[in-house]
Order: sequence, then structure tokens, then C-alpha cells
Amino acid sequence: MTRRLLAAGAATILAVAALATQLLIPSVAEDRLRDKLATVGAVSSVDVSATPAVKMLFGSVDRAAVEMYDASLDGAADLDPEMIAKLDGVQEVDARIDRLSAGPIDVDEVRLVKDGDNLEASGDMDLSAIKGLIPGVKVSVKGGSILLDLSSSGLPLPFPVQLEIVAEDGAVVARPLGAAAAMLPPQPLLERPELSVQDLRAQLDDGRLTVAADARLT
Repeated sequence: MTRRLLAAGAATILAVAALATQLLIPSVAEDRLRDKLATVGAVSSVDVSATPAVKMLFGSVDRAAVEMYDASLDGAADLDPEMIAKLDGVQEVDARIDRLSAGPIDVDEVRLVKDGDNLEASGDMDLSAIKGLIPGVKVSVKGGSILLDLSSSGLPLPFPVQLEIVAEDGAVVARPLGAAAAMLPPQPLLERPELSVQDLRAQLDDGRLTVAADARLT
């Protein structure tokens, strides 16, 4: 009888400890993540989960959901390779940012979804902000691709230049069209060894440019 009572008591203690761990570790992980995110913007909510919760102590998370009012980056060069690599430890991610300041452009309704090694990202921006970067540039969308016509941009170009922004060989590049294609190589806009962009598509509506991308962690 004593052994049974001890066994039952031990089982009860273990069950309570397991439950406490499941409840407390996510809270600690959420606070740490919130503190990190607070360095780049205003955090609305953070939720992380893992079963068993002790996996979080070793950098493994089943799911992370983040909502931010705003965030600020200095540009694509600020994408920390270690930050991207750490996504490997999270099976599912759902991140939403109301407004992301990326250099001189504000991107609204940003969303990043991760499932395994697959990533989906989207956001939209004011077309006038893009035109402000290169005065005189004409921006259009054809077949889901972004087209930039620099012919009237005032840039010192020896010939008319049209560029198509596409995903190519895992990178996002500006690919010259027409006669310029024979004289200018594609120019990389986003190229990261730990990230392979598979598809890039855009939609233009009422002065807003919406861009979506599919990628994989490599």
C-alpha cells in the first residue's frame, strides 16, 4: 500500500510539474520574443507553443504567432542570416505587421507564414512611394510581374531600359527586357544563401501595389 501511495504521489507530482512546465515555459519564451521584437517596433501580441514545452529550452517551437502594429528595418541588408536560420527551429509561423518601414518605403498589411521549410510573404505599398525613388519611372504589372520603364526617368541611360522584377535561381532580380537584355545582365535585388525565392507575383489596384512571394529555407 505504501509503495502504491508513493507511486501515486510521485505520478501526481510529475503530472503537476509537467503541467506547470507546459504553462510557464511558453510564457518565458513569449516574453523573450516580445522583448526582441520591441527593439524594432510596437508589439501587439505574441504566442508560442510546443509539446512538450521543454522543447523550447532547446530552441524548438511548434508554432509562433506574432502581431505588430509597426516595425522598422533599414532595408533588405538588415535581414540577419542568424534570424532567418532560427526559423528552422519553428515548425509554423504566422506573423502580421500593420506597417513595416523598409528604408524609404512603407509596406502595409505585411504577413509572413511558415510551414516547415516553406515561406509565404505578402504586403502592399503606395505606388507613389516607389515612383518617388526614381522620378519619372513608370510602374506597371503584366502577368503578375512588376515592370519598370526607366525610359522617361531622367537617368543617364544610353538607350531605353525596361526591367521585369522576377524570382530567378532563388533570388529576386531585375531582368532587362527587349534590346537591353543583350547588353545588361540581370541585377540581383535580394539574394540570400539561406533563402530561396521560388515565386514572385504582383497586383496593381487603385494606386496600391500588392506583392506576394513564395520561398524556401535552404
